[in-house]
Amino acid sequence: MNQVRRTFSLWSLATFVLAIPVWMMVFRGSVMSRDTDGGIFLSASEGVASGLKLYDQIWENHDPFFFAAMSGAGQLSSSLPFFMDLMWIALASVGVWLLARTVMSQDRALFLSLVVSPLLLTGPVYSAGWSNTPGTALTLLAWGLFSHNNRSRSRSTSILSGIALGLLAFTKLTLFPVAILGLLMLLVLGSYRLRVLRTAVATLVTLTISIVILNLLGWWSGYLDMLTRNQKYASDVIKYFGFEDSWGGHLEKLNTEMDSWLKVAIVLAVLILVGSVVASFVVPRLATSGFRALTLLAVASLVGILLVLAATYVWPHHAQAFSLPLILAAILIAALVPANWPQLLWFGIVIIFGFYLCGWGTPANLVNHFNVLGDQFDIRSAAITEEPIDATLLNTVPIPEFTFARLGTNDDRGFFGSVREGATLECPQFHVYDFSPAEAFARQLDCIQGVDVILKTTNFDVFANGMNAANVQPILDYVAANFDCLTVNDRQLCTRH
Repeated sequence: MNQVRRTFSLWSLATFVLAIPVWMMVFRGSVMSRDTDGGIFLSASEGVASGLKLYDQIWENHDPFFFAAMSGAGQLSSSLPFFMDLMWIALASVGVWLLARTVMSQDRALFLSLVVSPLLLTGPVYSAGWSNTPGTALTLLAWGLFSHNNRSRSRSTSILSGIALGLLAFTKLTLFPVAILGLLMLLVLGSYRLRVLRTAVATLVTLTISIVILNLLGWWSGYLDMLTRNQKYASDVIKYFGFEDSWGGHLEKLNTEMDSWLKVAIVLAVLILVGSVVASFVVPRLATSGFRALTLLAVASLVGILLVLAATYVWPHHAQAFSLPLILAAILIAALVPANWPQLLWFGIVIIFGFYLCGWGTPANLVNHFNVLGDQFDIRSAAITEEPIDATLLNTVPIPEFTFARLGTNDDRGFFGSVREGATLECPQFHVYDFSPAEAFARQLDCIQGVDVILKTTNFDVFANGMNAANVQPILDYVAANFDCLTVNDRQLCTRH
């Protein structure tokens, strides 16, 4: 009974009560939309589930385990891929719990885990179902397992931490060096060196096994090619929007597009980090390996994220990566409050700092966000059973078996999962953009030479008036000369003469 009292208290009950509206908001806001990138992810993951080789027979520029997880969920239930973020946010909460337990009581760690971290993960720049949430979740989980302060279990948790890091590398590659940087910084603390070694070995073993699996699936060479193409993609996009292709150019675009309240949150996180570093040397109760380790991880998260964004930032949703250092800052501010202060005062301090770290700025902004989540949830959940127009048109083709290509952008709404048997995707890259490299259009022109059917969108036709007009027009000319097209809404279903 005494153990139960130490574990659960009235403050734990208060946390569970507060967590109910928070997780209601998370649930409503974490449903992935079929719009834009969400549709691409659905099509690519369905292709993987259908046995197509990722990057070879169906192409997308995200990491392989991201699609493996989504396609696996789709095999369990067709609606589950839309709710994947609930799993990732829950894993992130476990990581936050483990990290917080190294420097505070269970009551306080529970509040950070169930109330604060979900709000920080789903802030104003959050995109449900996209790849940054799993990356942040695996980083927090890996760091949390590594930092777990139960000495009798440190060996197993270090190994589990290494496994999480190995999976992170092929789920969200850009966060992998950030996670590794955090562990390397912990080498300055002598008590963590053996743990770092164990984690490093487990990470290398997991990476090796993962590469073997990717080779067996036939994904490895395509993945390496995709990484090369991604480097050019970041370069092309940043220049497309008129910024210099340099670290300064990426950061300039980030600064231009970042909301002012998110900037306030980042400045606040920096102040918390500086204060924590100083406190770890001048406040006796904080001069512990646990607090110093947490401070080093927080510094690594902020510095690492800034370096990653300086190399890769092109879209506003990339700023979601800041949720990692903001969560670490929230744990630190909670740890700075002395354990003997009244719990109610601790709650108030953490709620105030946590709110501003979220980036909402004012309570009215958060309330407005919560109010619109109902309509957003209704729209997105209703679309789960939708049969996209692309699939509807392809399913009307009277030929029992045919090959097809899709000429369009990220407006497919996850069509591939609804295409009937007998229809074979011949051209792996089913989405391009106005800023796509000339090679992408050249590959499409070469590929459509042998297909039976082409599905073309109005958005693709518009590219003929843009920067890639010289690359798009030959494709349009070939379609016009060799196919008969039926126009339905903003799509054309074209069958070979």
